[in-house]
Amino acid sequence: MTRILVIEDEKEIRENIIQILELNNHETIFADNGQSGLDLAVKNLPDLIVCDVMMPCMDGYEFLENLRKLEETVTIPCILVTAKVEKKDFRQGMGLGADDYLTKPFTPQELLEAIESRLQRHENITEQFKNKLKENEQNITEIKQEIKEKKKQSKANEDLIAMKDNIIDKLLTNLSDPINNINLAVKMLIEADSEEKQQLYLKILQDECAKEIALLNETKELQKLLTTETIGMLQKFNLLK
Repeated sequence: MTRILVIEDEKEIRENIIQILELNNHETIFADNGQSGLDLAVKNLPDLIVCDVMMPCMDGYEFLENLRKLEETVTIPCILVTAKVEKKDFRQGMGLGADDYLTKPFTPQELLEAIESRLQRHENITEQFKNKLKENEQNITEIKQEIKEKKKQSKANEDLIAMKDNIIDKLLTNLSDPINNINLAVKMLIEADSEEKQQLYLKILQDECAKEIALLNETKELQKLLTTETIGMLQKFNLLK
């Protein structure tokens, strides 16, 4: 059931409005001045407000201005009721955020049509806002997931680079021994004083060169196998620290 706040200082008019609304299945709360109406609006958060302009304590314009300043009541539809029909009065009310105007006297049909129109418009705006909010939440979720995936990919790439750097370090270390042996064998070959020794040092050279080539080939193949996917698998089984 729709809850409507009626703010009207003239008792007879207020009771007539309330009667019309309640006969059409609207719940009503009421106040006889703007200040009391503002207090009720904050406390009850009605679906719509029907407010007279000329009232004691706080008139309709002051009420509307204060209503629109509060975060909890800023979007509540408000229909101003007035006996004034000058354009400047309408402009003043609309400038303060009035959703509609009713000029006295008005018929029950005019009142109900104005209320129905404002409620429907407010419902449409609320629905659009909810849809947009839902869409934004979905976009945020997708962006968060994308960031998560990029971080995961970045971590995998960092691990891959670290692993390849480690391979290169080990390669340099492992290559140094055969190279030293080759250098030594070359030196000994030059200084060899017999064919038997030359053949021995040549054999050493061949063996050490073969080791070097095999090590280079193995390293090449290993680097081909190392991808972000294999790094992830190695991490999963605690094979990569």
